[in-house]
Amino acid sequence: KTEFKNFESVLENAQKKIRQADSDLDQLVGTRTKQMQRKLREVEELPSGESPLLFGSQTLNHSQPTEKE
Repeated sequence: KTEFKNFESVLENAQKKIRQADSDLDQLVGTRTKQMQRKLREVEELPSGESPLLFGSQTLNHSQPTEKE
């Protein structure tokens, strides 16, 4: 009977820790998401045809062989 009470106590403590970890994770995800959204607020999406011009076609297109190949 005593061992069962100890077991119950251990399970309750584990449950509290799991709930606290879940709460901490929810808070962290919310905080990090807000920070990222703040940073990305002014970022705009480039039209698909403009990105190779901006970065150079060799940078983004690795499938085409270079002159050395």
